[in-house]
Amino acid sequence: MHRSTIKYADMQTFTGKLLSKEIVRIQNANGSSYTLAIKINSLPYYLGVHYWSKSEAYNSKIIDSIKIGQTYTFYLNPTFPISDGLNSGVSKITNGEQIVFEEPEKENNLIAIFLIVSGLGGVFLVARGKKIVKEK
Repeated sequence: MHRSTIKYADMQTFTGKLLSKEIVRIQNANGSSYTLAIKINSLPYYLGVHYWSKSEAYNSKIIDSIKIGQTYTFYLNPTFPISDGLNSGVSKITNGEQIVFEEPEKENNLIAIFLIVSGLGGVFLVARGKKIVKEK
């Protein structure tokens, strides 16, 4: 199952009171990324919103949008594993009916379509280039 094809209705949801929030750096063999680590009272592990860069993490408005002591519902993408006590698969956060954070479902699909069209364009140019070479 590809991450971009999962709809919010198919995600795991957890509701709980926000106990803490902080941006943490995750180091791995490929470099580092950042996560907004969120602790709620109903889970033994942290939830996280993943960021690819430090500037993206620190410029995000999410950390200021969620308040300690408030109750939120977190939508978790099931393709993210729990690793070192953290699940960075948070795709949506709500407070009652209010959406606090939402990772666009269509954004990933639009990126995939762009990459496919770009790839087909490249194949067309290569094929056209080969055709021109054959005509000479």
